[in-house]
Amino acid sequence: LKIKADLYYSQTVISPGLISALLHWLGKKNIVHLRGVDLNKGFGFSRKPITNFVLKHNDLIFVLSKAHQEMLKKRGFESYYITNGVDITFNFTKEQCRRELNLGDGKHIVYVGRLDKTKGVIYAVKAVERLDVTLHIIGEESGGRYGATAEIREYITNHNMKNVIFHSVLERPSTFSYIKAADIF
Repeated sequence: LKIKADLYYSQTVISPGLISALLHWLGKKNIVHLRGVDLNKGFGFSRKPITNFVLKHNDLIFVLSKAHQEMLKKRGFESYYITNGVDITFNFTKEQCRRELNLGDGKHIVYVGRLDKTKGVIYAVKAVERLDVTLHIIGEESGGRYGATAEIREYITNHNMKNVIFHSVLERPSTFSYIKAADIF
């Protein structure tokens, strides 16, 4: 096995994380970036044995929340916390963002993230069907059997819902504008 890279980055434990851990045995440097599903039960089975194996065979561990960092500390692993990308220096008011986005005075709920079944976005769609609010969905699915976009779009079409808007992936400034303009994020 000939590997030419100096550093390997894995964004999850399953598949890339396992490969990264195996490369560690070959003397390669690597980093693993854990998500909530990596640290909890996900997809119908416990990931703890796999997660522990990967964590023991990586040079650096990054997590998205202080809670995950504490969880790893209790399990004997040092990790580094990096926020999940919300810009706290965004200096526009809610009203400015609503004007910029032409949202009007109604109530707005914003979801930002992957459109995978594990995220439960379909439940938000079903809930807003009964409410006088607009749901803005920003993101895309990661693909595969956990994708939820088709199911969500079919539900919206079959129920003739006009209060759910798909924005796909937006540039960071636009995403922050929607977050700031939201009544519920």
